[in-house]
Amino acid sequence: MQDKIIEPYDNHEEEQVKTTKKGRKKQTSEERKRDIFLKILSVFTAVIIWFTVMGVDSSTSEKKFTSVPVHHENEEIMKRNGLSIIVDRDIAIDVVVAGKRAAVNGLRQSDIYAYIDFANITSPGEHLLSIEIRELDNNLSVTEQSETHTMRYIDTRVTINLQVNADIRQSMTEQGVTLTPLNIKPDIIEVSGPRGVLETLSHAQVNLNLSSYGRIERSLTVTERIILINGDGDELNNPHIRREQMSAEVFISVEAEKEIPIEVNLRHGFYTERNTVITVTPSVLRVRGSPDSLSTLDKITLPIDEKKIENPENTQLSMDIPLTEGRNMSGISTAVIDIEFINMDSRTLSFNTSNLTIIPPNGLEYNIREENLRLKFLGPTSNLNILRQSGITATIDLSKITEKGNRMLPIDITVNSDDFVFCVGEYTVNVEVY
Repeated sequence: MQDKIIEPYDNHEEEQVKTTKKGRKKQTSEERKRDIFLKILSVFTAVIIWFTVMGVDSSTSEKKFTSVPVHHENEEIMKRNGLSIIVDRDIAIDVVVAGKRAAVNGLRQSDIYAYIDFANITSPGEHLLSIEIRELDNNLSVTEQSETHTMRYIDTRVTINLQVNADIRQSMTEQGVTLTPLNIKPDIIEVSGPRGVLETLSHAQVNLNLSSYGRIERSLTVTERIILINGDGDELNNPHIRREQMSAEVFISVEAEKEIPIEVNLRHGFYTERNTVITVTPSVLRVRGSPDSLSTLDKITLPIDEKKIENPENTQLSMDIPLTEGRNMSGISTAVIDIEFINMDSRTLSFNTSNLTIIPPNGLEYNIREENLRLKFLGPTSNLNILRQSGITATIDLSKITEKGNRMLPIDITVNSDDFVFCVGEYTVNVEVY
């Protein structure tokens, strides 16, 4: 009898997968342990991740935003009250926002709206205004802003015209020479700004410092800055005032003053110290003008035609004072001339036209149609008594006549026998030319 060989017990085969009646393999104990471990690990990992995410999302954070623009709100309401911002400026502020980290990280600068509200501005003046920030979403809040207030000048903007004056502050001139600002360009400037400020202005002014030009002897043109002068005579500097013209061109006249004697100018030279005393009132005229023009102005003459004064009686004449250079500073425009005759008388003589000295026409004949002339003379009585026709020369000039006909021609009469006697009046004779 053979001994049976008994195989050793194989645990491996015992743990092999056995097929169930439904054909599904059964897990071994090791596989079941490993599967349970992985499930536990997955749950544990998910819990850790959840706590981590919840911890990050719920923590607070801050973020700084720079140069956030500040807007204007309700400015149109203020303008309906006739008010406006006189000088505006764009401003931006820095803002710090705090909140949950996720919300802070998702915030953009454009989500922050800063503004100034002008709805309650009803009066002019400087106003300190709050810089507000519109409420943020996601429970975010502003914890810090670089500026919380800003100053704005509010008023009614108006425009006015101001006269420009010029004032010479420093200069060097000769004695008696003065400088006068004349032509100012522009002489009127346009100024705009707050009504309350402009109402204090008196005029605009150019202050001229001419010391750098040395001794001034001729007229000149300078350009200087225009300043604004208030009612107290002080310069007004206000940043809210606007104007286009900042300087003016000023023509400065250099002038001197001089007393100019007034004299008579005798047309024929008949009056002398022997037969007349002539007085002019005023005897001098105070004249202002450029030094060059006054240097050549030595006297002012008043013309007198002695032939038109036919009677040797004291005579008074009034004449406008002629002035071709400078300006009359005396305030007198009319001169009075008093003529006093010394031992003078008058006499009328008959003069026969046959004794006329005639300068004949060229190629024409002539005929004097009058026989006698009545001539009047002035002079001392003794001289007049011995005056004769032979001592008188009466000349008529026909040399320029080229056409035939009758005409009245003037006669030039001189007394050649006596220096003390002269003919007065104007005389003509009827001449026929053929």
